[in-house]
Amino acid sequence: MALVSPRFPRLLIQLIFSAFRKTLCKYFCGLLLALGKNNGIFKVDKIAIGLCDRLLYVARYDLWRLRNESGLLAWKAKELKELSALIQHRFHVLQNPADCKTAKKIICNIPVDTKSRGIGSQLHHLSYCFLASYGQQRTLIINSGSAKGTGLAMDAYYLPLSETCVHANGTAARWPGKAGSLIVQFPNGDNITPRHPYFPKSVPKDIGRRLVNANADPFAWWMGQFFRYAMRTASGFRDHVEKLRARLGFESPIVGVQVRRTDKVIREAKLIELEKYMEAAEDFFDDLEIRGTNVTRRRIYLATDDPNVVLEARKKYPNYKIVCNEESVSTANMKTRKSETNMKNFLTDVFFLYHSDYLVCSLSSNICRLAYELLQTLRPDAPRRIFSVDSSYWFHYEVGNVVRARYPHTPRRPSELEFQKGDRLTVIFKYYRKNINHQDGFLYGQNQDTGQFGLYPIYKTVEITRNADIPSFEHIDKKKK
Repeated sequence: MALVSPRFPRLLIQLIFSAFRKTLCKYFCGLLLALGKNNGIFKVDKIAIGLCDRLLYVARYDLWRLRNESGLLAWKAKELKELSALIQHRFHVLQNPADCKTAKKIICNIPVDTKSRGIGSQLHHLSYCFLASYGQQRTLIINSGSAKGTGLAMDAYYLPLSETCVHANGTAARWPGKAGSLIVQFPNGDNITPRHPYFPKSVPKDIGRRLVNANADPFAWWMGQFFRYAMRTASGFRDHVEKLRARLGFESPIVGVQVRRTDKVIREAKLIELEKYMEAAEDFFDDLEIRGTNVTRRRIYLATDDPNVVLEARKKYPNYKIVCNEESVSTANMKTRKSETNMKNFLTDVFFLYHSDYLVCSLSSNICRLAYELLQTLRPDAPRRIFSVDSSYWFHYEVGNVVRARYPHTPRRPSELEFQKGDRLTVIFKYYRKNINHQDGFLYGQNQDTGQFGLYPIYKTVEITRNADIPSFEHIDKKKK
């Protein structure tokens, strides 16, 4: 399969479309927030606010038509389907060597650090193992011996990673090993030393150009490919979710809403009220209606660890059908969170979240990031099908979450960051652990050229995607699919 896409006139449309959408949406989101929170400092006619709000809906509708009627979305879907088939083929060949004894392997312990790492965190550690496996072209062997009694075993829910090679017999070399090492042991943490360029946040150079052209969030798509392979559902779990889908009334169109409270609020994140989640759901359904879709009943699939959130949703939003797995809510409490029953319910929630038409959650959460990464495997326009109530998409111990300034910016508030065209800014997502992201079109970052910190307007920047050199897969690509 060719790794360089032929010249395509819609590429220019895609670049212009992405830039215009970011400018329009981020600018108007900030404008509406400012108008709504002026606190009487200046008078603003409610009609003016309503006009701005309506203009945003109409502009989004026009952009939707441009994307769909120009053939851009269909082209992106074709590109991503071809790239996914290529990557899944490579995974399959790596994971199913003809001779397991002589195949180079890498061992990944799952779970790790069970006292402090939850299910979502364990799965994202698995993605680091996959990256190392892919980057070194080794068969990934899972050592799940420590899962016994923790409620973190996943064997019952997903197909084995390999049909031919599931054990590694012999002495394992310490990470990163040598080129001739038959077996390498991957570290139990994610802050890995030495750290190779193929670790987050980069994409393989041989598919980078096509991927960036076809997807607005290429690294999330790349991570989704690992989970697509690792989380191929076993028949028993598939039967479970399908029966539950029918019983709960999980029907399209539906918005997946994940509200994490309990330990997340205590240790890591600010409390965000349910209204903020529901405002995003309202916008999605309003957009559907302006496109001419007849929505007879607005539905959300609500995944939460707090029973009070379910009660609040049903009381405040009677016009919505609140679809919820009540058992999942009850087993997500701190006492039973690490149990086999909760593992099943957790994975069930993730399944319904990424099978929703739109996703509203907090990307500071591993669950939300996992659902978004899996959404990338189903929807060619996945980056437009998520609203995060706090941070943008990021990854633990990532290197290089950098944007480049398209235009200069002069601060209008003391909290804003000054920069010139061409400056590079590092996005500081940890800032939102203690500060609320107001979704006003600004993010917190540092200007690499001046060293200064502050809020910067998103629409004046473009994300830089790092491409990582990896060994050639030509010998694998030639093998029969």
